[in-house]
Amino acid sequence: MEAENQFLTAFQQMLNTKPKLLKDSERKELEELIISLPNDATELAEAIASWCTAHSEINHALKQILGDLFTPENSGESTGMVSNSELQEENNLRGTLINNIRQSSRLSQSID
Repeated sequence: MEAENQFLTAFQQMLNTKPKLLKDSERKELEELIISLPNDATELAEAIASWCTAHSEINHALKQILGDLFTPENSGESTGMVSNSELQEENNLRGTLINNIRQSSRLSQSID
């Protein structure tokens, strides 16, 4: 799996498992960022990674998930998520990321 796909998979995992990390304003920022970019895994991963570095708690959680998901002992395990290469083939990577962000908002509200 390419590095950008690993990053985007970990980002989606973070949205699904740690929805309370993001404030509504941050979700809106991310949506606007993603909408402004082409449906290209490399560009999306680079832009999201750059955004995450400015949000230390989110960046820390993401690095932790990346380490957990892509260790040698987990390399053959499924994360339960659709691979980003499959999503990109469907020309829907941006839409999927935006849907994950919106779903994390609902998840964070249901956890309360």
